[in-house]
Amino acid sequence: ESGGGFAGTPAALADEMVRWASMPRDERLACGQQAIGYGREHFGTARVVDRLEELLLRTVQPRQ
Repeated sequence: ESGGGFAGTPAALADEMVRWASMPRDERLACGQQAIGYGREHFGTARVVDRLEELLLRTVQPRQ
């Protein structure tokens, strides 16, 4: 979904590095752009501020 990779262990990180190094340049660039877009959408300032606002509003609203 993100276009990036995941490496939970040093061995997996080595495998990801080999995978990325063996990709054609255009494919690496496309994956990188997809990963940047994913990061902005899920972790960008607007998303984080919206989430913080939700949490703050829930904190100050009386419980029913």
